Amino acid sequence: MMDAGVRAAVATLCLEARERVAAIAQGKIEIGMTADEVTQAWHKPDHFNVTITKTGRDEQWIYPGDDYLYFENGLLTAIQQNNRSRP
Repeated sequence: MMDAGVRAAVATLCLEARERVAAIAQGKIEIGMTADEVTQAWHKPDHFNVTITKTGRDEQWIYPGDDYLYFENGLLTAIQQNNRSRP
């Protein structure tokens, strides 16, 4: 039997997972998504740059319309969007 704290944590994770799946289905991306989740929501980038550092791997994904996504060790950390592109 799980204690109340563990049940609450599991419930929170389940809710977050459902919200993430819904965002992907709507073509939306969010900070904290994995590279795979972003690819499911938007598709693979047209171009990308990779930087290997002492602390890991950083990537810059470049999409049409000058949208840039930044990843650190496989997680989306920043979104730079041109005002004329995606909503």
